[in-house]
Amino acid sequence: MKSLEQLIDSENDAILDIRAAISQAQHSAILLERNENSGTLLKALQLSTHSTLGALIYHTGGVLVANGWLRFLASGNEQLERDIVSWNQHSDGYLLVGDDAVGGFFAINGGALGTDVGCLYYLSPDETQWEDLEVGFSDFFSWSLTTNLEQFYADLGKSELQQQFKVIPSNQCIDFYPPLYSREGSVQTSSKQLVSVSERLKQKLALTQK
Repeated sequence: MKSLEQLIDSENDAILDIRAAISQAQHSAILLERNENSGTLLKALQLSTHSTLGALIYHTGGVLVANGWLRFLASGNEQLERDIVSWNQHSDGYLLVGDDAVGGFFAINGGALGTDVGCLYYLSPDETQWEDLEVGFSDFFSWSLTTNLEQFYADLGKSELQQQFKVIPSNQCIDFYPPLYSREGSVQTSSKQLVSVSERLKQKLALTQK
């Protein structure tokens, strides 16, 4: 196991590129202040700060994109209370790295989701199985800071839902009933309420096992 000092790449730390990307983001993007245990989390995952995810974990408490619609996990913060290590204590063969306001989850494949280890997968609210996004975490992070994010969520009613739910706390997400993955469910007709992200994650992971 590498020491924390070996994982901190002071010469090629990705946090510089992250801050530059955030400054040029095409919608709101907030780097949250890091938690004091960020070094412990970085060491637990054995990631270098040369990587985008490693730099986020060590230097930030997480990232809130598009007014908190999309949440990238890191060391945790009062505005994004779950840290990436504790959030993955029951994960096996993948690493949960983010989630969104409609109850979708993002994970890096560690072998359980497919043969393309290292690729990013999405568990959409209108699906019951993980979808391969065919992109790595770093590229998706940069991509999410552009207006492409609107296109990604177009079928999930992002614009309309943000009008209906002015504030969605980062520990909650929108729950649809009937669910969007059912024949009866739709963004337009399903009833909507806020539920905890942890509750939603348990429900979605249970569905992937069926």
